[in-house]
Amino acid sequence: MTNPFWSLLPGLGRHLAWFDEHLIALSVAILLFLLPVDWKARQFVLRWEDSRYVEWGTLLLFGGGLALSDALFRTGVARVLAAEFVALFGRPSPLLLVVVIVIFMELLTEVTSNTAVTSMMVPILISIASGLGADATSLVLPATIAASMAFMLPVATPPNALVYATRRVTIADMLRAGLFLDVVAWLYIVAFFYGYVASVLGLVRF
Repeated sequence: MTNPFWSLLPGLGRHLAWFDEHLIALSVAILLFLLPVDWKARQFVLRWEDSRYVEWGTLLLFGGGLALSDALFRTGVARVLAAEFVALFGRPSPLLLVVVIVIFMELLTEVTSNTAVTSMMVPILISIASGLGADATSLVLPATIAASMAFMLPVATPPNALVYATRRVTIADMLRAGLFLDVVAWLYIVAFFYGYVASVLGLVRF
């Protein structure tokens, strides 16, 4: 991926094509450590000590999920998993398959990043849909919605962590309320998907 801005610079676009968005972001980050706020006091916009407040775990989890997603496609593992799924379960009912996917995605996203879960599972679901002769959106759409429905644990999403950080809510309270919300979300996603999305857009073609 290259920055289209370089194509606007006569004579430079070809030579700067390697300078993509990743290097631009990295260059800006480095520049923040070099721009002075108070030159005499040697104070800059950012200090290395500020890196302690960066959520490195989230960044690594997000990057790892994207890398895993790309690896699943490039190595053909996604196709192998999809073929094994079809061989093991045959052609299950579309409703049953969507219910299982929604429940699995909601439980998995309770203990890890929804972005990482989605980037990992979408390639597999696309391959499964291809093996079943179905529209990939039939499986990917409910899965991606379900990945954002995590209410039981503080680690599930940043909003959950903020609520737990107030110390007015215990994990037991979150589990009780979150389980109810998760069940409601399961029913809502399946009902919405079959009652509106699938019927109106005609996505289910098993």
